[in-house]
Amino acid sequence: MAAPFDFNGEVYRLIYPGWGETEAKADWQAHGDSKWADYQRSVSGGGGSQSSGQPNSKADLLRLGYKGYAGWGEAEAMADYRATGGAGKKDISVAPTPTAAPTMAAAPTPTAAPEFPEFPTTEQIVADIMEAQQESIDRETKWLEQYQTDNPFAFDEQLAKQSATTQYEPYYTELLEDYLSGMELKKETVQDEKKLLGEINRIQTGEATRAYEKAVSQAEEGFAGQGMFYSGIKKKSLGEREVEYGAQEGERVERYGVAERGLERQTTALGLEEGVKRKQLEREQQEAVEGGVLQRREEAMTQHYTPFLQAYKRQFPTGAGGIEGYLPETFLRY
Repeated sequence: MAAPFDFNGEVYRLIYPGWGETEAKADWQAHGDSKWADYQRSVSGGGGSQSSGQPNSKADLLRLGYKGYAGWGEAEAMADYRATGGAGKKDISVAPTPTAAPTMAAAPTPTAAPEFPEFPTTEQIVADIMEAQQESIDRETKWLEQYQTDNPFAFDEQLAKQSATTQYEPYYTELLEDYLSGMELKKETVQDEKKLLGEINRIQTGEATRAYEKAVSQAEEGFAGQGMFYSGIKKKSLGEREVEYGAQEGERVERYGVAERGLERQTTALGLEEGVKRKQLEREQQEAVEGGVLQRREEAMTQHYTPFLQAYKRQFPTGAGGIEGYLPETFLRY
C-alpha cells in the first residue's frame, strides 16, 4: 500500500521533481502503488525502473502537456513517446510550470488557479454559421449544375407547332366553310335582286315607250280627223306629251340607278365582311396553335422538372432553396 502523500516530504521531492502539487496529488492517487514500489526498489537497490519524473502512462503524458496524444491509444502513445521523446506533441501553453523541489522545511506552494474552457466569441459563432451556410450552398450549386448538365431540358418547337396545327386546323377550316356557305347565299341573293331589278327596268321601259307611242299615234289621228294635223295646236299638244314622257322616263331611270347602286354596295359590303371573317378565323387559329405550343411546352417542363425537384428535395431535405434559380417561372407558378 502506498504511503500517504506528503507534498513537502521525500516522496514528492524524488518522485515528482518539477511537478505542481495538484498534478502530483492526482497522479499519486492514480498510480501511487506503482510509483511507491519503484521508489522502494530504488532506495533498497532492488533494481527496476526508478521514477524520476518520467511519464509511465498516457495520463502522465497528457498531464505533462503532451496534448498531441489526446486521441491515441495507451500503447501507441507510450511507444511513440519512447521513440520520439514526444516531439511535436507537447502543447507548451498548457504544460505545468516547473517548481523547485521542496524540502522538508519549505513552505507549501499555493495551489494553481483552476483553468476554465475558452468559449467562442459572437463573431466566431457568426463566422462559423456563415461558413457552414456557404458550404451548404456550394454543395447544392454543384449538385444542381451537374444534374442539369446530365439531364438538359429539350423541347422541339417545330414538332410542337405541327402537332398543334394538326389539332386545330380542321376545326377552323370547318368554321370558315360554314361561314362561306352562308356568305355565298347572301351574294347569290343580291345577284338575283340585281337581275330582277334589270328585268323590271326593261319591262317598265318598254311599257312606257309603247304607251307613249300609242298616245302620240292616237293624238295624231284625232288631229287629222279634225283637219288640224298641221296646226300649231297639234304640235303643242304632242310637245307637252313628249316632255311629260321624258320626265317620267328620267324619274324611272333615277329610281333604277339608286336601286342598282344599293345592290352593288351590298355586294361590296359582303366581300369586305368575308375578308374580315377570314382574317379573324386565321388569327384565332394562329392563337390556338400558339396556345397549343405553350401547353405542350408546359407539359414537357412538368415531365422534366418535376423529377428534378423531387431529386433535389431527396438530396437536400433542408436545402436553402437554391433550386428556384434553376427552374423556369412558368413551372414555379404550378
